[in-house]
Amino acid sequence: MPVSVPVGGGAVDDVAVEAAEAAGGAAAEAAGGAAAEAAGGAAVEGVAVEHVEVRRGEYHDSVTLMLAGRAVAGVAGAERVLVAMATELNVALLAELGYSAQGHSTLADIGPADLIVAFTCPSAPSESAALEALTTSLTPTAASTSPPGGPITAPGHPHPDQAGNPAPRTTATALGRTGAPITLISTPGLASVTEAMESLEYGASPIIFSDNIPIEYEVRLKDEARRRGLLVMGPDCGTVVLHGTGLGFANVTRPGPISLVAASGTGAQQLMALLDAAGAGIRHCLGVGGRDLTEQVAGRSTLAALTALAEDPETDLITVVSKPPHPTIAARIKAHAATLPKPVHFAFVGPDHPTLTESAERILTALGHAAPPHWPHWPPPTTPREEDTTTGRAPARARATTIRGLFSGGTLRAEAEAALLRAGARKIDRQASGGWGEGESKRLPTPDADDDAGALDAAAARTPAAVAEAGRAHAGNAGTAAAAADQAEAAHTHAGNAGTALATADVSRAGTARTLTTSTGTALGATDADQAEAAHTHSADAGSPADMAAALPAAANSGLSHAPTAAAVAFDLTDFGDDAYTRGRPHPMIDNTLRLRAVADAGGDAGVGVLLLDVVLGRGAHADPAGEVAAAIAGVRRVRPEVAVVVSLCGTGGDPQGLVRQAEALAGAGAWVFLSNAEAAEAAAVLARGGVPRGAVDRH
Repeated sequence: MPVSVPVGGGAVDDVAVEAAEAAGGAAAEAAGGAAAEAAGGAAVEGVAVEHVEVRRGEYHDSVTLMLAGRAVAGVAGAERVLVAMATELNVALLAELGYSAQGHSTLADIGPADLIVAFTCPSAPSESAALEALTTSLTPTAASTSPPGGPITAPGHPHPDQAGNPAPRTTATALGRTGAPITLISTPGLASVTEAMESLEYGASPIIFSDNIPIEYEVRLKDEARRRGLLVMGPDCGTVVLHGTGLGFANVTRPGPISLVAASGTGAQQLMALLDAAGAGIRHCLGVGGRDLTEQVAGRSTLAALTALAEDPETDLITVVSKPPHPTIAARIKAHAATLPKPVHFAFVGPDHPTLTESAERILTALGHAAPPHWPHWPPPTTPREEDTTTGRAPARARATTIRGLFSGGTLRAEAEAALLRAGARKIDRQASGGWGEGESKRLPTPDADDDAGALDAAAARTPAAVAEAGRAHAGNAGTAAAAADQAEAAHTHAGNAGTALATADVSRAGTARTLTTSTGTALGATDADQAEAAHTHSADAGSPADMAAALPAAANSGLSHAPTAAAVAFDLTDFGDDAYTRGRPHPMIDNTLRLRAVADAGGDAGVGVLLLDVVLGRGAHADPAGEVAAAIAGVRRVRPEVAVVVSLCGTGGDPQGLVRQAEALAGAGAWVFLSNAEAAEAAAVLARGGVPRGAVDRH
C-alpha cells in the first residue's frame, strides 16, 4: 500500500509527521504489467510529500528501473528518488536516503522480488505527476517492445505483427524462427542458466552478460557447449566484439588483424583502446567470463576460443587477457597455444606481470608498428604549482598521502593495485581507512557483510555537510541513475524478450550476418565491422614478447614525476562492478550513483589526498559519464582544493561519447586524465608524494 507523508520543508520531521495512507490507493492494472497507482489525497497542498510504497512481486530489470527513476527525478521538485528492487544493497540505500522501516510499515519484510518506489516532492499535484511518469516508464509500449534494428525474425519468416503470429516469448521460439547463431542473455542470476542451456540446445552460442551464477552451473554449461561444438561466452561477460561489432560494453575500434580472448571485460577494453590509439585494429574479442581461468572452470571456453580464432583466416595475432590465472590452468592454456598456427600473446594483469600498456606495446612491435613516445594524456588547466606562482593564491593545504580508488572495472582496479605496489605504495585495510571495500561496502551492507549501523554513523560524522550536500547534488537527487535514454534503449535491444536478445544482421547497424566455423565445429555468429572514421594520430613501437618480464620498470615513476618526495603512500581501491554492488542495480558503467556518493564521501575524508577513478566509454556505457563525474570532481575540489584527482579514461576516438570531449571535461574539472590505466595509477602515486605528473610540462 503506497504511503504519502506530508513533510514540512521537504525533510522528514521525526516528531510531527504521521504516515497517512494515500486515498484511493488500490492497485490498477496497467497495459503490459501491474502498476500500483497512488492517489495523493492525504497530502496537504503546498506541503512536501514523502511517497513510499512497496509493490510486492513486481519485477523489472535494472536498466528499466534506472530509466524509471530518471523519469521520476525529472518531475519538477522530485528529490531523494529510489526506484529499485528490494535487494539488501538497495534497502540500505533507502535507509541512507532517510526512509526508515520505523516510519513506513510498508517496508517491513520486503525482499529482492519486491519493487521499492520512494521519492519526496513539493505537493500532491507533483506527487501525481511523478507517479504518472513512473507508470508511463514501466508500462510496455509498442515502440519499446520493437527493437530499433527491426523485427527479431529472419528473412522469410512471418513478421510478428501479422495477425496470428505474435512475437516470440521464449528463447527457443525465437531461435526456432531465426536460426541465429548467437544469443545475448541478460536475465537475473540463475534465470540466465535456463536461457543459456536452451540456446545451446538450439545450436546457438550464448553470450551471458548476467552475473551471480554459481560456478558449478558455469561448468555444466561449458561442458555442454564443448559437446555440441559451441562456445559459452560468460557468465559475467560484459564485452564481446565480432567482426568489429561490439556487443555489451564495447569500444568502437578500427578493423584489423588482432583478436582477443578475454577473461576480463575492462582489461580487454583497455587493451583495445591503447591499440586503437596506436593505429592497430581489432578483428574479434571473445569474452569467456572472469572465472574461466580458475582451477574449477579450467579454461574451458578459453581453449575453445583459441581454437576458433586460430582458424579464422583474417586473424594474424591472438592475445589472451586476464587477471593472473591458476598456475596449472595457465600452463594448460600456454601448451594449447603452442600447438596453434598463429602467435598467441598473454596479457595477464598482476604485480608479477607487465601492465596492459606494456602488453599493448609488445603486440604493436610484433605487428611492426611504432610505439607512441607518450600515450595520450590530458592535464588540468593549471597545476598546483602554477596556481601558486601565476595567480598569487596562497598555497593549498598539504596533501594527505592516501589514495582512494573508485573503479567501475575490476581489472582496471587490479592493474592499478599492481602499479601502486610497484611504485612502493602500501595497500591498507579498506574498512579501517574509511573506504568502501574491494567487494564489500563499509557504508552499504551486502549479503555477506555484517550489520554496519555503527560504521554508517561514523561515516556520516566524518563527512562535512558541505561535501555531502555537493555529493547529493552531483549524484542526481540522491540515488537516481542519470544514464541517457538512447543508451538504455540500446541495452533493451539486447534484452529482447524475457531479457534475451538475438545477435542478427541488424546488430549495431552492421552488414550481412555470417558464421565463423572451425574444423572442430565451433560456430560464432558474426557481422561485418563498422568502419570507425575518427582520426587517430598515435603510432607505436616496443620490444618482443620474449622479454616481457625483463621490461618491468624498476620504478613506476620513470618519466612521470618531477621531484617527488619520499612520503609514504597508502591506498585503498574499490571495484563497484563487483557482484556485491550490482545485485538489483545497473553496472557502474551505466549508473554512476554509488560511485558519485563515494566521491563525495572521499572528498570529506581528511585522510584522502588523491582520488583515482576510471571512466569507461563505448557502446552500452553511460552516454556522458564525464558530465556526472566532472561535476562530482569539481564539487570535491571546491571544498578541498588540495585533493588531487586522477582519471583513467578508457575509450577510443570512435566511441559515441567522444574521447577528447570526455577527456577535456574531466581535465577542466581539475583532473589529470590518462588513456593508460597504468600511467594513471603511477601518476596518483607521484601526486600523493607531492610530485607533479609528466603532463604538467608535456601537454597535448
